[in-house]
Amino acid sequence: MGRLVFYTNRSNEQSAYCFGNRIAEKMGMPIDIPLAELRSDDILIFVKSTFRNIHLVAKLVKKVYYAVGCGWRPIHKYVYPYISLLLTTPRACAVYKEYYPENEVIWIPLAHSNDENLVRPLVRAVKKVVSNGTQRAFTDTKWAVFDKKIREKGFETERIVLPYEEAYKRGDVCRRFCRDFLLNADISVSYRKGVKETKGDVELRLKPPNKLNGAGSVMVPSVAYPEFCFEENHDKKGCYLPANTIDEMVEQCCKLRNDKELYRKIATGAHEGAKEYHIDKVIPYYEKLLCA
Repeated sequence: MGRLVFYTNRSNEQSAYCFGNRIAEKMGMPIDIPLAELRSDDILIFVKSTFRNIHLVAKLVKKVYYAVGCGWRPIHKYVYPYISLLLTTPRACAVYKEYYPENEVIWIPLAHSNDENLVRPLVRAVKKVVSNGTQRAFTDTKWAVFDKKIREKGFETERIVLPYEEAYKRGDVCRRFCRDFLLNADISVSYRKGVKETKGDVELRLKPPNKLNGAGSVMVPSVAYPEFCFEENHDKKGCYLPANTIDEMVEQCCKLRNDKELYRKIATGAHEGAKEYHIDKVIPYYEKLLCA
């Protein structure tokens, strides 16, 4: 049987680890090996890496895939018809198929960070609200407004923004860092308001539901602006509390704190939805590529 051979951009970028090293290590597959070691039955997966001389490399192997990552990437000049695209949501597959009708597009969910299936105890007091991700996940200006208002309600807050300093530099360290950050939280919030359903702003509408599932995997409920990646989770509606304004977000956090049954319902529902994104459930999607 052939191998999946992963090629990354060899940077410290966390997504290169998530879509490349992490999967390769889990499957026991080679990564970034010399071209001289390739076999004719190998299947290549390029992970956000350059397509230098891709037409020559493709002649050496059985098939070539490109893992696009999260959101939108301007890859027009690199996409030959024989390259299949790996996307993280069904919506992304549909959008990329519209842009690249000659290419095969395949949905492979993005695994959350909780490989160990650790969970927050439901009996713990609800007092810490957190946000993690890029600036677009919760801008400085909006966070400052939210932070002031939510603290006035008696909550503690913590926000981390990419890059995650030292943890960002080492793949599995960062995975566990993200897992533990959420495990020690009581509510996770995201406010990427302003997403447009237009081709002019495709990046956010193609984001995978990793924020929802990262928190849900450790039994932490989310309050978020109802963007697509919270509404669509494994082709189903995600389990979270929506908030269209900062004031609504504060109100929803208070509801979760004051209503134990509501907290349990949202936390367990999010946890159930996140199960499909455990790495053990994601690996079979890659195994199917070996049979292509």
